[in-house]
Amino acid sequence: SIVVSKADQTINWTNPLNIIYGTPLGATQLNATVTAAGGGTTGALTYSPGLNAQLNAGTQTLRVDAAATENYNAAFKLVTITVDKAALVVKANDQFVYYGSSLPVFTYTYTGFKYNDQSTITKTPTYTFDRIYNGILGDYKIIPANLVFGKSANYNVSYANGTLYVMAKNLTSNLTIKSICIFDRITPGADGFRYVARFTAQNNNLNN
Repeated sequence: SIVVSKADQTINWTNPLNIIYGTPLGATQLNATVTAAGGGTTGALTYSPGLNAQLNAGTQTLRVDAAATENYNAAFKLVTITVDKAALVVKANDQFVYYGSSLPVFTYTYTGFKYNDQSTITKTPTYTFDRIYNGILGDYKIIPANLVFGKSANYNVSYANGTLYVMAKNLTSNLTIKSICIFDRITPGADGFRYVARFTAQNNNLNN
C-alpha cells in the first residue's frame, strides 16, 4: 500500500488599496484566489472580517481561510488594509438678536457622519466670538469647537464659523450718529432661500 499525503493550497492575495472610513468591505478588497498542485478542486474561502464589515480608521488585518478538502490541506493568509479617516464638518448656525437682547442658544449642523455615529455625541460644541461681544450693532463670527463623540478617532473634524447678527430695535432720538446701515447676505438656509439682513437707524436731530 502507499500513503498519499494531502497537498497544500496556495492563496494569492495582496494588500488592498486604502479605503475611507464609512466604506464597507466589498469584493474589491476580498478578492483572494487559491490554487493547488494538480489543479484539483480547492477549498471554499472564508474571510474575517467578512463582506460588508465596517472597519475603524487605521491599519487593519484581514484574514482568509481556504477550507481543507479530500486532497488538500487547509490554508490561510493575512493581509493589511489602511482605513483613512472620514471628513466631518461641524458648522455653527447663523443667529439673530436685537440690540440689548440676551444671547441666543447657539446650535450647529454637521456633515459627514458615517454609520449613525452622531448617536455617540456626548457633548455639543463650545462657542466663542472673533472679538469681544459688547452688544454693538453688527455681526460677530460664531466659532465652534470641541465637539465630543465616541467615534472621533475615525474622523478628521473641521469647524466652520457661523455669524451672529445684532440688529437695531426701538432706537430713540438720542443717537450720536446721523445714521447707521448694515447690509449682509446670509448663507442659504435648509429651505434653500437666501435671506438678507438689513437695518437702518436715522437721527434727524443731527445736521451732519
